[in-house]
Amino acid sequence: MVAALAHDLFTPLTLIQGHAEQLSKPGVHDEERSRRYVETIRSNAGRAIRLLEEMQEATRLELPTFILRGGPVDVMPFLQQKRDEYTTLCGEREIRLQTEFRDERRRRRSLFLDEQRLSQVLDNLMANAVRYTPAGGEVKWRAVVKEESLEMEIADSGPGLSEKDLRFLFDKFYRGDPARSPDQGHAGLGMFIVKTLVEKHGGGISAGNTARGGACFRFWIRELEREGV
Repeated sequence: MVAALAHDLFTPLTLIQGHAEQLSKPGVHDEERSRRYVETIRSNAGRAIRLLEEMQEATRLELPTFILRGGPVDVMPFLQQKRDEYTTLCGEREIRLQTEFRDERRRRRSLFLDEQRLSQVLDNLMANAVRYTPAGGEVKWRAVVKEESLEMEIADSGPGLSEKDLRFLFDKFYRGDPARSPDQGHAGLGMFIVKTLVEKHGGGISAGNTARGGACFRFWIRELEREGV
């Protein structure tokens, strides 16, 4: 895994170095070529930073000192705000987003959750769904708010998960079946981070395929204790 990650860092850093050297050579560069060099440097720097951020985050979550920072979250407005964000994201890729939010509580109140970490879980799962959904496809997001817990389901119309994915998807450094994930420009920590955050919320997560073949993720989290979180 270290060798694989080193290789993934080596590629963008080599491209950055090569294009920086071209820009530093004396002589006149035409504006269009210089722009392409700068864009290549920018995108590959971002790729390297994302890899390092994933590794840092996974390490941080496993430290004994890591704790969730709970606070009161008005869940329905929170879900609606995230829906607006994901509608824009899907629209950019010509993907339909279908949502179903249901509040089954007897009375509405705020749940004590780590809003930032819940957003991180949703952002990761939604980005994953959008990545594998072709233009013209759809992503379905269902949420059920219960008295002291929250249930979610995110399903896409992409190629679905292989048997190998289903066995190892949430393992640290697993980067997906190459048949489904030809792009290996990530550390293989996204789903591990999602699972860790869900479990720290006292919940669980599972993955499978829909009847039509797309990937489907289901998770639930429990309201945090207000003391000793």
